[in-house]
Amino acid sequence: MKALRPRGQQPTVVLTDGGLQLERTALAWRRTGCSLLICELAAFRVMAELDQGFIAVLFLAAVAPTLVIMLSGSSRPATAGHSLAEDEREMVYSSSSTGLRELLLALLVALSGALCLLVLCSGAAAGWAIGESG
Repeated sequence: MKALRPRGQQPTVVLTDGGLQLERTALAWRRTGCSLLICELAAFRVMAELDQGFIAVLFLAAVAPTLVIMLSGSSRPATAGHSLAEDEREMVYSSSSTGLRELLLALLVALSGALCLLVLCSGAAAGWAIGESG
């Protein structure tokens, strides 16, 4: 029989690497957000130069939620073990997060991919990659 958690108690995750996985994961999501932001701005510039105003505006509109997600993240202080705790067996715990920011960032990556697919299917960038002038 599975033991039930008391109502209102947050689930905990046991960390066996001293909390380093949380740091690596947070840094990976931050890199993903920065890469997405750069790609969105580059796509906006390319579409603007090709006089594809509507698609350029779509890429520019995707920049705003990416910035909000990137800037709304809590910055980690330099102190080691922030939001981590050890029990009597020296196991490290952290309260689990909802993962909402990561989910929204993943959705923005999918949206950016869909916009790129729209560009390819519409032929808006035809000839641009091989240097043809329009």
